Amino acid sequence: MVAAHWSRPGYYAGMRNHVESVPESVREIQNSEPIRGIPVMLLTPGNSFPLSEDCLRQIGDNVQQVIAPASAHWIHLDEPQLVIDSIREMAMSAAQEALVAAG
Repeated sequence: MVAAHWSRPGYYAGMRNHVESVPESVREIQNSEPIRGIPVMLLTPGNSFPLSEDCLRQIGDNVQQVIAPASAHWIHLDEPQLVIDSIREMAMSAAQEALVAAG
């Protein structure tokens, strides 16, 4: 499926647009305020360096970093179950927080 997608001319046009927008996206992220009051789960490929505590605090006040040890760039393809489990964990955590808030 991935090879078929990469074989389409539209893929390359989209990729060019994406690459051209990266500098502006980085500037926007660097200038944004940390996310407050919303849990964030960051999946980090096992072949890269984990973010420091300082970097995580710049993202938000409730950031959990999960290392995907068997993954490279595409965690969702390399370790789909880790992605599914992470989404479920976040959904369950949000539901529990909602119940607590409702009293």
